[in-house]
Amino acid sequence: IWKWSGDGAIHSGDEVYLKNPAHGDEHVECFGKVAGGFGVSTNRSKENSAKFTIWKWSGDGRIQSGDDIYLRSPSHNNEYLRCFRHVGDGYGVSTTASRDGQNHDESPAKFSVWHWAQRTHGSGGGSVVLYSMRCKKYITNTKGNFHPGTGTSMHVVGLGHEGKFALMLP
Repeated sequence: IWKWSGDGAIHSGDEVYLKNPAHGDEHVECFGKVAGGFGVSTNRSKENSAKFTIWKWSGDGRIQSGDDIYLRSPSHNNEYLRCFRHVGDGYGVSTTASRDGQNHDESPAKFSVWHWAQRTHGSGGGSVVLYSMRCKKYITNTKGNFHPGTGTSMHVVGLGHEGKFALMLP
């Protein structure tokens, strides 16, 4: 997770972008229509569609390891990112107009951010894992080839070190 501009810690409400080192450091972005919202895919360039705001699920202040968060896309009606339906081996990621709604007693827009102590190549910082409260599992890197507007499949694995996701903390 990188600040869109500026330095320092990431706080609730900051503009951020996400990169996927497992796929050429491409930027995660919203694009096209999927499942009543917008699809989530990657792009080589850092366009406005790759800008998200990150928010603590409750409260405010600095985003820290273990925090429950949600992400919004200002370029796409300020919609919320969410896990949605089975896609491939895991769940698809798209957007929705509301962070409300329940699935397995949790909102599909709720994620947990975890700092991974191990350093990854080219990052200057540790990687971060996302834990889907809906799936009750860690989300790992994308699988397969995806086209803008078709959504992104996130491979979900069991709890543990295999759940490392390639989001970066500066």
